[in-house]
Amino acid sequence: MPGLMPDLGGRRIRGRRPRRTCTTAGRPPCQRGHAGRPSSGAATPVGRHGGRPWPPTRSGTGIRRGAGAWRTGRPAKHRPGGGRWRTTEGARQRRRWRLEGVAEMAHLGALVVKFVATAAVLLWVLPAGGSMAGPAALLGLAAGIILLGYAAGDRLVLPVGGQAVAVVVDVLLAAAILAMAAYLWPTLALRPGAIGLAAVALGVAEFFFHRYLQARGLVRFDTT
Repeated sequence: MPGLMPDLGGRRIRGRRPRRTCTTAGRPPCQRGHAGRPSSGAATPVGRHGGRPWPPTRSGTGIRRGAGAWRTGRPAKHRPGGGRWRTTEGARQRRRWRLEGVAEMAHLGALVVKFVATAAVLLWVLPAGGSMAGPAALLGLAAGIILLGYAAGDRLVLPVGGQAVAVVVDVLLAAAILAMAAYLWPTLALRPGAIGLAAVALGVAEFFFHRYLQARGLVRFDTT
């Protein structure tokens, strides 16, 4: 008769599957409290898992995710590790390395943005002020300005002194580097007026660059 299936005791129950037994003789007992096939040969009724032993967990404690309580009947708050997988020290170290790598890439991107802005200012202001320096020399000056300015002004002064103090420090550093370059290499023909104008333009660019750093979460400072 359709819909009728045999039960363990030979009875027929409509709409129910037959109850199977643990057949894990010679294997570790399943973790639902059944001991497999007893030595007397009698079958032990089990649930829908059919006597299959549970796969081992990561922590080796028999705790599995997705359950409302532990298999021993303890509530979730009493489970070791709060019901989550236990994180090993190696996993913590790998996660720390990934976070450090992401932070390093973010700082590298900030340096690229600062270099583009500084190089654009120098390539526009210094030749207009009568400088005879070529593009390679100006790009080298831009690299020196961004390295010293990012290490001293953006990473040290900005979080402590605020944006106004950091802008002043960046302007003074840029002016000092350009003046030193004019003294060491007279052929660049860097005039004092062009140096001052370039330093002020770099200060304006630094104001927006500091906001960029704060928006990316690389530096925290008080804007008031």
